[in-house]
Amino acid sequence: MQPNPVNPPQPFPSEPVPPDLLAWAQQTFDVQEYLDGVRDIESTGGHTLESFIAEVEARAVGVSLELATVASTATGRHSRRLCES
Repeated sequence: MQPNPVNPPQPFPSEPVPPDLLAWAQQTFDVQEYLDGVRDIESTGGHTLESFIAEVEARAVGVSLELATVASTATGRHSRRLCES
């Protein structure tokens, strides 16, 4: 038996993309670069979420990031240290 939601989800509202924004996006988008990136992700598995978060955190606080892969024996997690540039 299929569930019957009381309030079915509504689609996100969409607005037309302004022509000047669309023209800019078409000029800056490189199909070959995109496909190369997709192939790289498919062959290597891409980046880990931890490396992405670490890079964002480092940029947000304006310091260089030193990834310390010191495993904590208590939690089994890796710790990260931020070191000032």
